[in-house]
Amino acid sequence: MKQIPFLTRLAKGGKVVIQISVIIVLFIFASEGPNGGGTFTSDAGNGGEWMWNSPSNAGASDNVYANFNADNSSNSEWLMATNFGFSSVSGTVNGIVVEIEQRGVTGSVFEQDIRLVKGGTVQGDDKSTGANLPVTDTYVSYGSSSDLWGLSWNAGDITASTFGVVFSVAFSTPTLTRVDHIRITVYYTLATPPTKRRVFGEIRDMNGNGEVELVDEYDYRVSAKGGWKFAH
Repeated sequence: MKQIPFLTRLAKGGKVVIQISVIIVLFIFASEGPNGGGTFTSDAGNGGEWMWNSPSNAGASDNVYANFNADNSSNSEWLMATNFGFSSVSGTVNGIVVEIEQRGVTGSVFEQDIRLVKGGTVQGDDKSTGANLPVTDTYVSYGSSSDLWGLSWNAGDITASTFGVVFSVAFSTPTLTRVDHIRITVYYTLATPPTKRRVFGEIRDMNGNGEVELVDEYDYRVSAKGGWKFAH
């Protein structure tokens, strides 16, 4: 027995048939990645002094490194990674996680600038904390499944070859710095197409109480005898 509290109606005699349409939308939470980048450059757009050698070596975790070996205290150019090959992201983008496998081999080296690349332009929140780089190869994570890095996104921004991330460091002593791998995971919500379901009702004679018969998972048959009323 199920009551329909939102329906109020009175019928006297005869037979009344009602039909209520219900729209059901399901939301699916999904992610794609982690994906590695496909295009890597050393970008001087941040005014950094030291260029990254072999930037494309950050495309896989294989102990072959993008690196530089600085002989003074300064900062690096951006190591820019783009073209991450995302293809299934759709619906609403909820968050972006960047993981950088990094290492400060010698010297005192620390994070300086970690931001996303949208449409080929470096923008959004800087996720660097000024932390020292680890002394062994370690993935360090930035962002979260609900962090948009201060930007608004649509699926096309993510699937574009111009989507990516930049990473730069600063150092107070001569240093050897390495990056082995850069990867990104994108979290999103996919809305399924609306499904329309129907609820049927039927009224008969004068004295019965309202009843609801389950027809299937979404449809209910309502019946009562005679005058009837379902109230709040």
